[in-house]
Amino acid sequence: APSTMMYMNSQYNHPACNKLLLGPNLSRDGKHLSSSSAVPKAPKAPEKPLMAYMRYSKKVWDEVKAGQPELKIWEIGKIIGKMWRELPSADKQVFNAEYESEKGEYQDLMKSYHNSPAYQSYLQAKGRADVIEAENRALERDESCISIEPADDGAGDTDEGFSVKHVAAARFQRNHRLMQDILTEPTIVPTGRSIVTQQRYDILKNQVQSLQKHQQKLQDELEDIERSHAGTKRKWKQQGTKFESEMKILKTITPQEFYVEYKKKQEQQRLLREEMEKKNKEEMEAKAEEERKLAEKAAEQKEGEEGEIEKKESIEEEKEEGDCKNIKELKQETEEMEINQTNEDSKEEKVAETEEMEDIGHEKEINSKEPTEEKQVDKNKE
Repeated sequence: APSTMMYMNSQYNHPACNKLLLGPNLSRDGKHLSSSSAVPKAPKAPEKPLMAYMRYSKKVWDEVKAGQPELKIWEIGKIIGKMWRELPSADKQVFNAEYESEKGEYQDLMKSYHNSPAYQSYLQAKGRADVIEAENRALERDESCISIEPADDGAGDTDEGFSVKHVAAARFQRNHRLMQDILTEPTIVPTGRSIVTQQRYDILKNQVQSLQKHQQKLQDELEDIERSHAGTKRKWKQQGTKFESEMKILKTITPQEFYVEYKKKQEQQRLLREEMEKKNKEEMEAKAEEERKLAEKAAEQKEGEEGEIEKKESIEEEKEEGDCKNIKELKQETEEMEINQTNEDSKEEKVAETEEMEDIGHEKEINSKEPTEEKQVDKNKE
């Protein structure tokens, strides 16, 4: 049955730039493929063994994540990397041994995988698909001219692995696309990839600023290096000039004159050295004197502070002694007052007792006088 095709425009692109072809046995770029040219999926290969670091990371990942759940993935990876670098060699050797043992098994599995019938059939199908793709690229190589070439009559498949109908369909698709590219308007709607969001713009802006700062830093370092190099170069030039002048002088004088000049230089150096030593000694003595004065001042200040502290302590002790004396005097006064009070109370009690005794004796006297008087009255009556 003839293949039916339909064009679908995407929501961003102009139809002249990007066309989606719908139809049986059509690839993304419009080529007519047969069922024999479709590349099958490769059989699943054996899994590669994990490296020693990945094994260690897999082992401690959950532990680190549980200990610090607020960290991000890259921060956890940074911590695990530091732990791996600080891990002893003996512990690392365990993970390396596991990797090496599994690596040998993996190599044996890969050999059997490459020799398996499924992988060999996959390679053959991939080779056929590569041949067809190369032929299609050869057909589309000359895109500058527009022509519809007649297809040669023939039945069956060609020796190259594709039929005459497939070649005719590919040529038709190519010519149709070229004609539409020329006849359509040149206005093109921008794709979605060219639209930059504000978030993406901010990220790019921060990256540009970071690169500018890094460039400025490198430029400053380069200027420092150049200044250092210029100073070193100037120093070497001065030393070279001085050496040349000394050589010229040596060429013009005799050995005796050179010996005299040498002695003079030695004497000058000795004097300079003695002067420097004297100056250093004076500076050290002045520094030691200053330190001694500071130490004496600190000692005097410390003694004054200690004297003030002792004075305060003595004043506090005197206050405490005075308070104790006052307390003792008050205690004695209170005791004396209590004793006096008790004595007065006892005197009052004795006085009260004597008064009571006197009252009782007076009453007895009165009572004893009354019957005698009554008896006298009775006698007088009689």
